[in-house]
Amino acid sequence: MVEERGYEESTAINRYETLAGVFSFAVANEYMTRNPCQHVRTGRQRVKRRAKKTIRLPTLAEIEAIERHLPGPHKLLVWLMAGCGLRIGGACAVTLQQFDFESSMPTGR
Repeated sequence: MVEERGYEESTAINRYETLAGVFSFAVANEYMTRNPCQHVRTGRQRVKRRAKKTIRLPTLAEIEAIERHLPGPHKLLVWLMAGCGLRIGGACAVTLQQFDFESSMPTGR
Protein backbone atom coordinates (compact mmCIF):
# COMPACT_ATOMS: atom_id res chain seq x y z
CA MET A 1 0.00 0.00 0.00
CA VAL A 2 2.84 2.40 0.82
CA GLU A 3 4.56 1.64 -2.46
CA GLU A 4 1.27 1.94 -4.36
CA ARG A 5 0.92 5.54 -3.23
CA GLY A 6 4.53 6.39 -4.07
CA TYR A 7 5.78 6.95 -0.52
CA GLU A 8 9.35 6.26 0.49
CA GLU A 9 9.80 3.61 3.18
CA SER A 10 11.25 6.28 5.47
CA THR A 11 8.06 8.36 5.08
CA ALA A 12 5.87 5.42 6.07
CA ILE A 13 8.03 4.62 9.10
CA ASN A 14 8.09 8.27 10.23
CA ARG A 15 4.29 8.48 9.96
CA TYR A 16 3.90 5.20 11.85
CA GLU A 17 6.20 6.44 14.63
CA THR A 18 4.16 9.62 14.94
CA LEU A 19 0.92 7.65 15.16
CA ALA A 20 2.43 5.24 17.69
CA GLY A 21 3.52 8.23 19.78
CA VAL A 22 -0.01 9.66 19.75
CA PHE A 23 -1.38 6.32 20.96
CA SER A 24 1.32 6.08 23.66
CA PHE A 25 0.32 9.54 24.88
CA ALA A 26 -3.34 8.48 24.92
CA VAL A 27 -2.53 5.38 26.99
CA ALA A 28 -0.28 7.32 29.40
CA ASN A 29 -3.06 9.86 29.97
CA GLU A 30 -5.70 7.13 30.31
CA TYR A 31 -7.66 8.08 27.19
CA MET A 32 -7.15 4.50 25.96
CA THR A 33 -6.30 1.26 27.72
CA ARG A 34 -3.79 -0.08 25.20
CA ASN A 35 -1.67 1.08 22.29
CA PRO A 36 -2.69 -0.74 19.08
CA CYS A 37 0.81 -0.05 17.68
CA GLN A 38 2.58 -1.67 20.63
CA HIS A 39 3.40 -4.99 18.95
CA VAL A 40 3.82 -3.74 15.39
CA ARG A 41 7.41 -3.73 14.16
CA THR A 42 8.61 -1.68 11.23
CA GLY A 43 11.41 -4.05 10.26
CA ARG A 44 14.14 -1.49 10.75
CA GLN A 45 14.72 1.05 13.47
CA ARG A 46 15.51 3.97 11.21
CA VAL A 47 15.58 4.26 7.46
CA LYS A 48 17.75 6.94 5.95
CA ARG A 49 16.64 8.82 2.88
CA ARG A 50 18.26 7.67 -0.33
CA ALA A 51 19.79 11.02 -1.14
CA LYS A 52 20.01 14.36 0.55
CA LYS A 53 17.90 16.97 -1.14
CA THR A 54 19.68 20.10 -2.24
CA ILE A 55 18.24 23.17 -0.61
CA ARG A 56 18.55 26.40 -2.55
CA LEU A 57 17.93 29.55 -0.58
CA PRO A 58 16.32 32.42 -2.47
CA THR A 59 18.48 35.42 -3.23
CA LEU A 60 17.69 38.83 -1.80
CA ALA A 61 16.44 39.90 -5.25
CA GLU A 62 14.05 36.91 -5.35
CA ILE A 63 12.74 37.70 -1.87
CA GLU A 64 12.20 41.34 -2.84
CA ALA A 65 10.37 40.23 -6.01
CA ILE A 66 8.04 38.00 -4.00
CA GLU A 67 7.38 40.81 -1.52
CA ARG A 68 6.62 43.32 -4.31
CA HIS A 69 3.88 41.07 -5.72
CA LEU A 70 2.03 40.49 -2.44
CA PRO A 71 -0.80 42.64 -1.11
CA GLY A 72 0.19 45.10 1.65
CA PRO A 73 -0.83 43.08 4.71
CA HIS A 74 1.19 40.06 3.54
CA LYS A 75 4.48 41.77 2.69
CA LEU A 76 5.84 41.39 6.22
CA LEU A 77 5.30 37.61 6.08
CA VAL A 78 8.00 37.25 3.43
CA TRP A 79 10.57 39.03 5.59
CA LEU A 80 9.64 37.12 8.74
CA MET A 81 9.97 33.83 6.91
CA ALA A 82 13.14 34.70 4.99
CA GLY A 83 14.90 36.74 7.64
CA CYS A 84 13.82 35.00 10.84
CA GLY A 85 13.28 31.48 9.54
CA LEU A 86 9.62 31.39 10.55
CA ARG A 87 7.22 28.99 8.92
CA ILE A 88 3.97 30.38 7.54
CA GLY A 89 2.02 29.62 10.74
CA GLY A 90 4.57 31.34 12.96
CA ALA A 91 4.83 34.33 10.64
CA CYS A 92 1.03 34.72 10.56
CA ALA A 93 0.90 34.61 14.38
CA VAL A 94 3.15 37.67 14.79
CA THR A 95 1.23 40.75 15.98
CA LEU A 96 2.17 44.39 16.47
CA GLN A 97 1.41 44.04 20.19
CA GLN A 98 4.43 41.75 20.47
CA PHE A 99 6.83 44.62 19.78
CA ASP A 100 7.94 47.58 21.86
CA PHE A 101 8.78 50.10 19.15
CA GLU A 102 10.37 52.54 21.59
CA SER A 103 13.03 50.09 22.73
CA SER A 104 13.16 48.25 19.35
CA MET A 105 12.82 44.92 21.18
CA PRO A 106 10.16 42.20 21.20
CA THR A 107 8.03 42.19 24.34
CA GLY A 108 8.10 38.41 24.77
CA ARG A 109 4.32 37.99 24.44
